[in-house]
Amino acid sequence: MPFPKWMKSLFRRDEPSQEAIELRQETAEFELFVVQAELESRDNLGHGLKHLGYLLSFDPGRPEWLALVDAYEDAVAGDLEALLPTTGERHYAQDLPDIEGIGSLLREVIHNLIVNAEESFTEKNGKILIATELDE
Repeated sequence: MPFPKWMKSLFRRDEPSQEAIELRQETAEFELFVVQAELESRDNLGHGLKHLGYLLSFDPGRPEWLALVDAYEDAVAGDLEALLPTTGERHYAQDLPDIEGIGSLLREVIHNLIVNAEESFTEKNGKILIATELDE
């Protein structure tokens, strides 16, 4: 896979000391790099969304990072299920009432629950069950 255009300038061969950057895992810079790379390539948006959750843990209210949540939603044309893990089951109750809240924060909460579930797997063959029901 070729590097996106904006990434190429980071890896100049002629003068690496002037243009190169060093990204350390578990830093906001690293997470932002992954989020932007996956969004630009559109190859693995679910992976990028996972890193977006990590990025938002550094500063949940940062407007330009919250705008990335909307960019990911736009990238899948509003089909948020396309961003969920494919190794899982989904069972949704019918006729659920609307939830009032800030959409980007609700999506972040749901995403973080899924990421936590994925990270708790001790084996690669784990399965996530996503279900909704109305508790009256």
